[in-house]
Amino acid sequence: MPRLVQRSVVALIATGAALVVADGAQAAPSIGGRVTGSLPKRSLTEVRAFDAASGTIAAAAGVGRSGAFRLSLPPGGYLLTTTTVPRRGAVRRRVTPVTLAGGQRRGAVKIARPRAAAASRAPSAHAAYSQESRTITPGAIAFAIEEFRGATGELAVMNRGLSALLQTDLVSTPCRSVEVANSADRKLVERELTFQKSRYVDPSTRVTRNFVLADIVVQGRLRTAGTSLRYALTLVDARTRARLETVSGTLGENLFADEERLATRLAKRLCAYDEVYEVTFTGIGTATFATHEASGTLAAAPITATASRRDGRGAIEWKGNASIAWKDVVVSSHTDCGYVDPVSGGSWEVTLARKGSAMQVDWTADRGSTGTATVVCPTDGGAAAIPGQPTLALVGVDAPSFPLPPDARRAITGGLKSAGDGWDDTLQIAVRTVRVRRAAS
Repeated sequence: MPRLVQRSVVALIATGAALVVADGAQAAPSIGGRVTGSLPKRSLTEVRAFDAASGTIAAAAGVGRSGAFRLSLPPGGYLLTTTTVPRRGAVRRRVTPVTLAGGQRRGAVKIARPRAAAASRAPSAHAAYSQESRTITPGAIAFAIEEFRGATGELAVMNRGLSALLQTDLVSTPCRSVEVANSADRKLVERELTFQKSRYVDPSTRVTRNFVLADIVVQGRLRTAGTSLRYALTLVDARTRARLETVSGTLGENLFADEERLATRLAKRLCAYDEVYEVTFTGIGTATFATHEASGTLAAAPITATASRRDGRGAIEWKGNASIAWKDVVVSSHTDCGYVDPVSGGSWEVTLARKGSAMQVDWTADRGSTGTATVVCPTDGGAAAIPGQPTLALVGVDAPSFPLPPDARRAITGGLKSAGDGWDDTLQIAVRTVRVRRAAS
C-alpha cells in the first residue's frame, strides 16, 4: 500500500459474516466517509478491518489528506477504529460503530480525529485457522501481531505504532492466511459484543461469537538506537508457545519505507509454516455370532498428520499413520467352549485434503485391526484349541471418506452383518490443530 507523508486508515471490526480478504474476492464498495479535524503532520494512520464474530481483519482502506475514505464491505455491523501513528508522540485511536443493511451504501460517515489511545494490557497468545466452534479451514495460517515493547524516547510511539502499521500491510500475504485481532483489538471486539446484548440493541442484529484463533503470534522487542529503531520480532506457536524463529533488523531514518520492507519479509516467514493436525479414532465395538459374542474398546493411537503436498499458496494435503488394536476385549460363549487370548494389532492411516475451504478426510485400517481369539472346546481326550475365531473388527463401518463437519468430529458407526450375525461399532473420528511446522523446502 503506497505511503503518504500523512495518511489515515480506518480499521473495521465487522460483526457480520467472517471475511478472509487474503483468500476471497472483494465486496462492492459500500461505505465511505471522512475523518474530521486535523491530523498530526508526518503521521500514518492505519486501517485494520476485523470481523467481530470471527475476530479476523476484514479490510483495509487508505485515507487521503482530505480525510476521505472508502471501504469495500458487505452488509453487517461494523466497529470502525481509526488509528493514527505519528512520527513522534502517542498513537491515537477512535472507535465508531456503524451498520450496513442489505444493498445499502453509506457515503457520509464522519469520524472525529483520533485521540490518544490508552495503554493496553500485556499480550497473550491464543490457540486455533481453527475457530472456537472447532471449525477448521485447512491450509490457511491464522496469525496475530501483538503490540511491541522496548522502544524509548521519541520512537516510543512505535511500540504500538509499528504493530499497527504491520497489521495493515499484512492483511494480504502471498499465501492463504487470515490476520486476527491481537489482544488489545480483541478487547474492543468483545466490548462491542457485550454491548450488543444490552437492551439498547435490536436482538435481531446480534452476532454469535466464533473467533478465529491464531496459529502464530508475532511478538516484538524494540530498541531505540539514536534515530534508528532496532527490532527483533519472534514468531511464536500459539498452542505450544514454542519460539519458531526471530526476524531482526533496523528501521532507519526512512522509517515508514523500511517498515514496508519489513512487512514483505515478515509475510514470507509467516507463509513458510503449515498446520499439523491430530486425528483421533475412539469408541467401542461389539460382535455377535452363532457361537459367541464380543465387546471391547478401540485402541487407536492418535495420528499426527503433517503436510505432504502444497500448492503455490500453502498446504493442501496432510498424511499420517499410527497403530490400532482393540483393548478390554470380552468374549462370551454360547456353547460349552471357551474363548481365550484375544489378539489384534495393526495400523491405520489418514489423508486430509483441502477441498475449497473445507477438509476432506479419508482413512483406512489394515487387517491387523480385525481381532481374533482362540476357542477351546472340551473333547474326550481333554480339550481342542482352535485360534483365529473372529472378535471385533472395523469391517463394513460407514464413512471411510467424508467432509469434516463444522465441529471437526464425525460419527463412524455400523458394520457388516448377515442374518443378525456380524459387527456393530459406535466410533468417532475427530481432528484438531495441534501446532505449526516449517514447510519442507
